[in-house]
Amino acid sequence: MRRFHIFLFSSRGFTLVEVLCAMALITIALLGLTATVGSGVVSGMTGGQAATTRAYYVSTATTLAQERLEQLRRLTYSDSADDFSSSPPSGFSDEDYGSISGYSNFKREVRVTSDSPATNIKTISVKIYYRLPTATGRNEESVIVYTLRAKRP
Repeated sequence: MRRFHIFLFSSRGFTLVEVLCAMALITIALLGLTATVGSGVVSGMTGGQAATTRAYYVSTATTLAQERLEQLRRLTYSDSADDFSSSPPSGFSDEDYGSISGYSNFKREVRVTSDSPATNIKTISVKIYYRLPTATGRNEESVIVYTLRAKRP
């Protein structure tokens, strides 16, 4: 009795035609997937462009908040002097859109909460609002960063 073996792939490898057909099928599948995922259009942008724009706004807002926190860390909070006696602290009033040099789509607020989360500790929050361009105009979103300051003797 003779046995017949059916090989799907020859032992010598793939032909150039087989490789090109496989690459064409993969390319078509990836383009279809990209078109499906990238259909969330924001202000005429594809999904990738919208994600990059959102990432720019979030990272810029975080940088502006960290910058303000560094300025606030220079203030004193002790028994003899208290630069945090008001909310926002003196010299750190709210900045509206267009008032932060070079960042017209951002505004910044500083808030201080006394004896929170414990006595002689202040919670300082910096909230950055930004106007994210969308298909229907601009959405206002925000990033908030907190830090704690303990009273020094």
